[in-house]
Amino acid sequence: APPPEEKDKLWKCVLKLAGGDRGEAKRLLQNPDELLKHEAVWAHMDLVTLDKLEADAAPVVAAAAPAAEPGAVVVDCGRCAAAVIGKGGETIKKISEETGAKLSVDKGPGKDESTCTITGEPAQQKAAKALVVKALVEAGHVPGAKLVSSTVDAGAKLSAVIGAGGATIRFIQESTGARVEAGKGGASLVVVSGAPEQVAAARKLVERCVAGEDVAAAATEKLDLGAKGARLLIGPGGATIKKVQADHGVRVDVRGLKECTVSGDKEKVEACVAAIKKMLADHGHAETLVLNCRVGAILGKGGATVKEIQQRTGASLDINGDDDAGTTIIGVEGTAAQVAAAIESLKAAAVASALPPPPGPGEVREIVAVPEAATGAVVGRGGAAIKKVQDDTGARLDLSDGVCTVTGAPDAVAAAVAAVGAAVAKQE
Repeated sequence: APPPEEKDKLWKCVLKLAGGDRGEAKRLLQNPDELLKHEAVWAHMDLVTLDKLEADAAPVVAAAAPAAEPGAVVVDCGRCAAAVIGKGGETIKKISEETGAKLSVDKGPGKDESTCTITGEPAQQKAAKALVVKALVEAGHVPGAKLVSSTVDAGAKLSAVIGAGGATIRFIQESTGARVEAGKGGASLVVVSGAPEQVAAARKLVERCVAGEDVAAAATEKLDLGAKGARLLIGPGGATIKKVQADHGVRVDVRGLKECTVSGDKEKVEACVAAIKKMLADHGHAETLVLNCRVGAILGKGGATVKEIQQRTGASLDINGDDDAGTTIIGVEGTAAQVAAAIESLKAAAVASALPPPPGPGEVREIVAVPEAATGAVVGRGGAAIKKVQDDTGARLDLSDGVCTVTGAPDAVAAAVAAVGAAVAKQE
């Protein structure tokens, strides 16, 4: 057994870790798997006999591993053999040099069955084992710990869990020590395995990814888009948001209709947020236009006219109308230039809707001025006079704002123009 003063040093260390709670300190001493995770304990490893830890914590020999030579100590490395070996064998070589023990790592038949065999004098083995266990704990593996697994259905967000080039899933594994496998057991399933606390931490990160958060990003900022900002930021077919992401090298996720998150490098996130705010401000211009025409004249067939105006100008149009009154009310939003261009196009569409259809093949068109005093004579009671001219000649007559437009075959137009001229002359 260790000398009383050595026990005191370990006890004092654990009591401090437990915040002075003696009951918690005793619990930690009885749970070496948890105790070994606290680096403060390692400072006392050269003073403490690890018999208790050896019995409770750890050394588990893989069933399929080769039989160790008599007197050898075998430590369960799980899937963290690389942590014991180190880059270019640097870690295992350093442990051997510092302790005088000989170490060999066997990867075992399964992914989680690697072991480290330690030979040498008992004191050398003990010292080497302490360093091996420390390297494993730092890598997220507690020898002998109970392993569990949990499954998350990422749905359409599986790619977000993986990240560009596997960056996000690698971050989750490295930061929690858990194993994370995407697409295992189903196209959208994420399987998390490891010690209970590792799995719990990794699962939380996976769920945050599914919720749209970039957990591996250096910075994430939320932005209020306002009532119509989401539609503006996304753009036609997602074109605008794709360009914003490409221009700034960040990830932009729109949540609901009024909020977005920007994730990535801190400076890039700040620049992107500033650009989005500027875009929202630039598109804050709004005007209301009232036109004396029916709604159909602005909408066009199947909405073709209004779609063309929105796509060409970039403005957003909100159209309401009263066909009985013959008026159309249009809300126009966008940049100042977009609003101006859209209003000009809308007015042109309204004017075009008031014109008669263009002449057909073989037809001609002539214009006859009709003074206000002669309008009644040309139209007649209830439109009888103008209808008679059309019936007699076969031409089509449209009278608006003192102008009579006559369209049809050349002979028909000539006869109709003469009839309208005669009606006007009688009133002079």
